[in-house]
Amino acid sequence: MPAMKNNDPYTKAELCPRPTCSPIQVTASRWKRRLLPAMFAIPVLLAFAAPHVSAEVAPVLYGVNLAGGESNSTGVMPGTHGSHYLYPNDAQLAYYQSKGLTLIRLPIKWRRIQENLGDPLKEEWMQQIDTVLTLARNRNMKVILDLHDYNEYWIGAVRHVVGSATVPKSYLVDLWGKIADRYKNETAIYGYDLMNEPKGNPVDWADTAQQLIYAIRNVGDTRHWILVEGIHSSRAAGWTKDGNAAALLNTIDPADKLIFSAHSYWDANGTGHYVNTYATDNLTDQSGVNHVKPFVKWCNDNGFNGLIGEYGIPSNGGYIAEWHAVLRNFMDYLKANNISGTYWCGGTWSANNSLTCEPTNGFSTDRPVMSVLQDFVNNTDVIVDDGDGAPFVTGLTGWTWSNTTSGSYDGGYYHDGNTGQGTKAVTFTPHVPGYGNYEVFLRWTAAPNRASNAPVQINHANGSASTRVDQQNNGGAWQSVGIHAFNQGTGGSVVLSNTGANGHVIADAVKLVRVATLPAGWTSSDVGATGLVGSSIQTGGVFTVKGAGNTIGGTADSFQFARKTVTGDCSIVARVITQTNTSQFARAGLMIRDGLANNAMHASAIVTPGNGLYMMSRSASPGSGVSNSGGAGTVPYWLKVTRVGDVFTTSKSTDGSYWVPMNTKTIAMGATVEIGLVVCAYGTSSLGSATFDNVVVTPP
Repeated sequence: MPAMKNNDPYTKAELCPRPTCSPIQVTASRWKRRLLPAMFAIPVLLAFAAPHVSAEVAPVLYGVNLAGGESNSTGVMPGTHGSHYLYPNDAQLAYYQSKGLTLIRLPIKWRRIQENLGDPLKEEWMQQIDTVLTLARNRNMKVILDLHDYNEYWIGAVRHVVGSATVPKSYLVDLWGKIADRYKNETAIYGYDLMNEPKGNPVDWADTAQQLIYAIRNVGDTRHWILVEGIHSSRAAGWTKDGNAAALLNTIDPADKLIFSAHSYWDANGTGHYVNTYATDNLTDQSGVNHVKPFVKWCNDNGFNGLIGEYGIPSNGGYIAEWHAVLRNFMDYLKANNISGTYWCGGTWSANNSLTCEPTNGFSTDRPVMSVLQDFVNNTDVIVDDGDGAPFVTGLTGWTWSNTTSGSYDGGYYHDGNTGQGTKAVTFTPHVPGYGNYEVFLRWTAAPNRASNAPVQINHANGSASTRVDQQNNGGAWQSVGIHAFNQGTGGSVVLSNTGANGHVIADAVKLVRVATLPAGWTSSDVGATGLVGSSIQTGGVFTVKGAGNTIGGTADSFQFARKTVTGDCSIVARVITQTNTSQFARAGLMIRDGLANNAMHASAIVTPGNGLYMMSRSASPGSGVSNSGGAGTVPYWLKVTRVGDVFTTSKSTDGSYWVPMNTKTIAMGATVEIGLVVCAYGTSSLGSATFDNVVVTPP
């Protein structure tokens, strides 16, 4: 952190280095202000100076639990890493990052970081966690440290409840103080989950949680969010009747970075064991929404930040389509209410868990649930904050951090001091989950001394664009600077400089919001394990479809699919204008498909860069695909697929007027099918791309 100097004359408050600044907010919610209870007034006010600062709203993020660190199936504690417990590796983080799941809830065990009560944290064990944090930091992923101990501590093979004579609360307070002291400047950590599913009574747990919060803040950690769960498995459905709502209502965080966390499983007893089927438990597509509503309502009524730390659906027992609908509706409800979430679970040792989203075959085969999770997060905002650090935020040398003017995204911002004009520029580099059109937003804190003409350069997939923003006005809210196409990954950036600026330039945060890029009734997603996230957009009547994936064929397909859902006889016509040559066998074309499973029946008209035209099909599921040559040809080419009953016909044309049949197949698909445009790169390390125009689907 550069030396601090008060060059922000709009306010006279003393500046101090992030993240241990004072004054600190003394509030418990997004909009409520509370006073500290008298019993805590002296120790806390010694450390934290000024109350009545506006509350912070937590970023809304989505991710996954990477289980393994909490494992105790053998009853050995603490055990040996790799034998008795296991933390995630870089390949796993890379996989989940590629899916857009960039918030990792990392379960850890008390007994695996502190050998005996009151001891220093054991360095050997802490370095295992440090390794995960380093890997996450390098990928701009965020980690929740989840103390997965149920409010207990292991001594030998016996678990003792916190607050008992053997394990007084003071030992847990000591632990969290030491963890926070170690990690108070760690940018990879999103927050601390004080205790997973604590046992006990709600009032006693609320008292424990309050002491833990003060322990964390009193060592100077004001950077990180603190997550507080409730008793009775932190059930979202029982949040009020279990006593959590009343007991936790007056919880105080001096730094005002508090998130309440619940868990939500949708089987009849809410355990997540899913011993019965979807039908036996009388579930509906709203079961997840109904389960989480009491917790979400409590958060909204009181202005609290919320997160669902665990939720999941079974991948066995059938009813996959029904479960996917429950999950989609649940996650849409979370997003609509600004509630974050982490799916349970991934991790190498989760393979036998029916809820797992961990891929198989060396990360090449997705679990079915990943299609839902990936589609959801691909339509979730991408945010880069000034505190994220290199390589995602660079150029901060010579800029000064401050929190003296309200309205910043995450507790502070940088300013150029109105000095060194033309020499200072901050670059925000988002990790974009998939190619597409994104609306770009900036945020700043407004004041009369700000620049009214701060220059902004947006580097996007098609070049760069420049604009200027008025930072004297519209502070504390996201301001749009245009819609642009961005490629997947970190190739794009937003640069804020002070060249020609007529006042202080503020560098706070950048947000990318994926905009609707397909016509009404259309959607897109990857089918199968594509390796990279594909995308589809439509601009001016031209569809651009980008997809990876190994093949359309064999026993399992993997590709990007832009599509509509139709019932009965149907057809699709389009001209394939362009196609990238990622392989001579890369595929682009039209498809009618019996669902989105990777082994679903389909009939397709395909063009390749170097291997001609084909009708590709699969007549049974499971079953192997069949390729029938449609002759020579490369783009541009017109293609058509029609369905009459169970008869599917593919045709080709050079001009869209004179059609030549390629092949016909009889396939017993269901009445309702998916129909649309496909791209497969014939490999998982790069995206193939194709453009289509004159796209007509019948019925419309």
